[in-house]
Amino acid sequence: MGAKTVEPFSPPADIAADELTSPFWSALNQGVLSLQTCASCGKFRMPPSPYCPHCTSTQSSWRPLSGRARLYTYTISPIAPRDPDSPVYVPALVTPLEAGGVRLFANIVGCSPEDLQVGMELELMGPTGDSTAPLFRPTAPARDASAQAGSVG
Repeated sequence: MGAKTVEPFSPPADIAADELTSPFWSALNQGVLSLQTCASCGKFRMPPSPYCPHCTSTQSSWRPLSGRARLYTYTISPIAPRDPDSPVYVPALVTPLEAGGVRLFANIVGCSPEDLQVGMELELMGPTGDSTAPLFRPTAPARDASAQAGSVG
């Protein structure tokens, strides 16, 4: 069995953006992570909602974030479970650095599954194309550290 590769995966889904979620998906398709915030108390609303769960205000705005996050939890899943050489996908929950407490469903790409560690720093990939979830990869320092750990000095 060869080394596994992490691939983006889009389960069959017909995500219908509505007036509440379309700003999230539009920004994501341009490579920007943007979250709804309450215009009254400033707290994040995720998932987007017509009123704030903290203060009940109906006023909101969208805040673009850096796209950096921490890995909260993940699982490794083969795309074709009966094929031992199948690439895998990694569905995960990530916490955007500027939005503590908010957790987003995402797919992790750009690394070997063995290199994943809860708490590691991630960055949003560019436009997500057909993905039904944001795509994140380890930040450059995390990728460099895992490459060095695998090298013989």
